[in-house]
Parts: sequence; C-alpha cells; structure tokens
Amino acid sequence: MPHTIASVRRTILLAVLLLLTPFGIHSAEANCSTAPNKALIRHTVDASGIDFFVTPADTGCPATKLSYAFAYYDQGSSSWEKWSAWVIGSTTGKAFNFRVPAIKGKTRVTVAIEANNKWGNAELTRENNERNGIAFQSASMEPLTPTPSTVINAVLSGQAYTFEISHPESAICSNFIASSTNLLRNYNCNIPISYRVTSQSTSPFYGNGKVFTDLGADVGFFGNTTFGDTPGTEWRKSTIYVSMPSDGSVYLSFTGAGSHHTYAVVSKKPINLRVKSAAEVAAEKAAIEKAAADKAAAEAAKERQAQEAKKLTISCVKGASTRKVTGETPSCPSGFRNPMSNYLTFQAFSQCKLYKKDADYGGARLRDGGRTLVLDAVKETSYSLNRLTLVDLACVKKVIKMPAFVDSKVGSTRAIDGMQTAQWGKLSAFWTYHPDDGLNISFNNS
Repeated sequence: MPHTIASVRRTILLAVLLLLTPFGIHSAEANCSTAPNKALIRHTVDASGIDFFVTPADTGCPATKLSYAFAYYDQGSSSWEKWSAWVIGSTTGKAFNFRVPAIKGKTRVTVAIEANNKWGNAELTRENNERNGIAFQSASMEPLTPTPSTVINAVLSGQAYTFEISHPESAICSNFIASSTNLLRNYNCNIPISYRVTSQSTSPFYGNGKVFTDLGADVGFFGNTTFGDTPGTEWRKSTIYVSMPSDGSVYLSFTGAGSHHTYAVVSKKPINLRVKSAAEVAAEKAAIEKAAADKAAAEAAKERQAQEAKKLTISCVKGASTRKVTGETPSCPSGFRNPMSNYLTFQAFSQCKLYKKDADYGGARLRDGGRTLVLDAVKETSYSLNRLTLVDLACVKKVIKMPAFVDSKVGSTRAIDGMQTAQWGKLSAFWTYHPDDGLNISFNNS
C-alpha cells in the first residue's frame, strides 16, 4: 500500500509539472510585453571632449535597440542649439559608448538616450536630473580655433606656431566589413592628407590627431598618431583611416603643444565620404576580372595570329639557279630540289612546324645546313605558344624514328645524370634534363 501511494503521488506531481510547462516556463516571456526601462548612462570629461557610456537597464523587459542624440550650448548666443538626429548606438540592446568633442564656443552638451523594443520606447535617459547639460573643461575651449568655412585647411595661429591640415573635400570608401579578429578590416576609408607646422620658433611641435563625425563619434585615426616636427615650410604627407559603415561626413581635430603652449584645432570643412555597397564592390571586381580576361584573350589571339603568320623558307636549287620558296612545310617546284630534304632533322623541323617555335628560350633551331636540330627547354606544358612542349618532342621522335631504347633513356634521365648520349643509324643525340629548365636535346644527322 505505501508503494501504491508513492506511485500515485509521483503521477500527480508529474501531471502538475506537465500542466505548468506551457504556462509556467513561458510565463516570463508572455508577461514581458512592455517597453524597456530607462537605460543607464555615465560619462568622463577630458580636455578634448566628453565620453558617454550607455548600458541597458538590468530590470524589466530587455531593450533591442539603444539610440542617442545630443545638443551643444552656444556661449555666443546664450542658447541651446538644435538637437542632432537620433543615432543608433546598438542594434542589439547591448552597452556602447560615444564621444562628443569639445568645440570652441560650445560650453555644455546635453544628451538623451532612448531604449526600444517591439512593445515601445522607454522614458528618455538624460545626462542628469536637472537636464542642464554637462560642462566641457574650460582648458579645452580656448585653444580651439576652427578655420574659416571658405578654407579647407585647418589653421591655428598662436604665439609660437601655425598648424595646418589640408584634406580633400570628399572621398570614396570601400565596402565596410566588420571584423572582431582583424581590427584593421574595420577601417574601410584610407584618405590622404597633408599637414605642416610653421613657426619662428625652432622648438619641436608635438601632438595627436583624431577623426570624428558631426555627432561626435570617434571613427578613425591619423596614420602617424603622434606628430613630432621641427617647424618648417614643407608639407608632410599622412593618411587617415576611418571606419564608416555607411555614407557620412567626418572632421579632423588636432591637439598639440610646443614651447610650453598648448593648442588645438578642428577642421570646419568636413570630408564627405561615400561608402561602396557590397554589390558595387562585387560589380567592380567582376569588371576588373572581365577586363583582365578580355586582355588575356586578346593577347592570346594576337599570339596565335603571330604563330600562324610564321612560315618556313627553303632554298631550292636547279643547276646554277636558286629559288626561295616560303610556306607551311614548303616543297620545291618541279626540277628543283631542296639540299636539306634528305635529313631527318630537317624533315622533323618542317613537318612538326618547329619554325613556329622560335623563342629565345624554349625554342627550336635548325643548324649546320639542316643537319642539326636543337630543342631548348622542352617542358610538359607552356603558357606561350612560342615554346616547345612534349607534344612537339613526340612529333620529332616520330619523324626521326627514335628507337624505343633511346626514348626510354631520354624519359628516365635525371638532373644528377648530367650529359647523356645515344646513336642509331645516321642519327646521334645528346641531352640534359633539369626539373626547372626542362629537357635540352640536340639531334645530328650525319
């Protein structure tokens, strides 16, 4: 009886668990049908700007997207400027950070963070409860001297130095491919720039360059991250590397020091960047490959035409008369004879059309009045129609009736064997072989 009661209890417990499974296990997900709670934000301030660090709320329904916007307070007009457009900081609701750079005349910045999921938007997170913004470091404000909007160069004139950055107004970037293992792949824009430092002082000027968007995001760096230059009039070249997933504009900033004076400069003219799409890059690659294939095909056709145009010229003799005949395996007219026609070496040269294979390396040559046939660097295959291959050698062996024992000896020759020789009938041959150079073989018809 106790055993029966225990079995009944287990059965009842299992039934309860089964009944709860579709409701209890999924109840948290089913009940999570509200907008996320406010995101959390903190910040740090330095001489060149303010870094903001955003994390999603650790309570309530999770966020699936986090976005931010900000606005500067302009000291000259004593008013807040227009808010920037919303920028997606995270498409997965994960923590992220962004930077708002210090700009001369802008004394404070206010920010807003928005968290979203499919059920709605969270209450905005602001930089503080008063929503009166965060002050930039005053030390970072005075040195900032933007260039006039009509000038591309960013120029700083101080007590000792003038610093200039010259950059293009626009550039085209390759397709953006994010990589967590190779960070250099994240930088898809390589933009050439020039800079120079001029001064009456001879003390070096040291500094660092940064690249940022109009929304303050840090997106790149200078090729030479630290400048250390003795003032002069010459322009020095550099490159900036930018990470741009989509089209946009970037600005350059530079902070430096010389002769105990600290300076900074921000380019007012943006560099407008266009990012190629994956389809555009693929189309360009296909076009390049097609152009290369077309060029190779044209060159191959030209080579074939040149090969086909090559003819053999022989001297036909009749008494004191000589007549030259040119053509494909030419023959003498009636009553004339070719003095070389009885030599198997000439017959092979003519019938195998080796006169078309006249390359300086890997070619065929007829010597000694047709008695000697030289085959240079014979290889299994060749990328050039002008060079000898094993197909040409097979044709020669057939015409000169090379015995099997000689053919076998030639085929088994190694590089360490050195010079090899053979003789049959009125023909003799000598040859060497090397895996890199191929077969060098000469035939003589006595």
